[in-house]
Amino acid sequence: MMEGLTDEFDIVFLVGYHAPAGTEFGQMDHTYSSSSYYRITINGKEVGEAEINALYASELGVPVGLITGDRALYEFSRQNFPDPVRFVVTKEGVTRYAALLYPLERVRKELRKGAREAVERSGEMGFFSLKPPYEVEIEFLDTLRADLATSLSFLRRTSGRKVVFEAKRAEEVLRHIVSIAAFLLSAKNLG
Repeated sequence: MMEGLTDEFDIVFLVGYHAPAGTEFGQMDHTYSSSSYYRITINGKEVGEAEINALYASELGVPVGLITGDRALYEFSRQNFPDPVRFVVTKEGVTRYAALLYPLERVRKELRKGAREAVERSGEMGFFSLKPPYEVEIEFLDTLRADLATSLSFLRRTSGRKVVFEAKRAEEVLRHIVSIAAFLLSAKNLG
C-alpha cells in the first residue's frame, strides 16, 4: 500500500481502508492478514493498517491528508489522526461481510470535497507518530501461526498466540508486518 512512497511526496491519501481486525461493525475488518493476524499493537497502542502506514509516511515527513472507508474505521482512527486530516465515510458495516453503502453521488461529492480540502491544507497537516524504538506485538488467530512465526529470528514469543519484535524505524515495522503475513500464507490451510 505504501510502495514507492518517498520524501518527495507532499501528502498521502489512504483510500478504501477498513477497521482493524476484531472491530465491531467493521466491514472486512482485518489488519494486513485476515488469515493470520488478530491484533497488532505498537508501543502498547492498538493499530490498524491506517496507523501503520501513516507511521511509515510520517518517518518520511509525508502527512496523511485524507482517509476513506467504513464508519468503524472512522470511529477507531479519528482519535489517532490530528486535525485537519479529512475522513470520508463511504459505508457502514452491518456484519463483516455486509454493509450499508452510501449513495454513490454522495460519496463522490464528499471524496472530491475531502481531497480538495486535504490538498489545500496540506501544509497544516500533522502526523500520526509514536516514539521510537518501536515494540510491536502481534497476536495471531491461533497458536499454529505463532509456532511457525517464531522460526523467524527477530521474533520473541510472549504467549501462545503472541510474538514481539523491536524496530528502530517505522520502515522496519511495516516491512516486518508485511513479511510475516506473507510467510504465514503457507499456514493458511493448516489446522
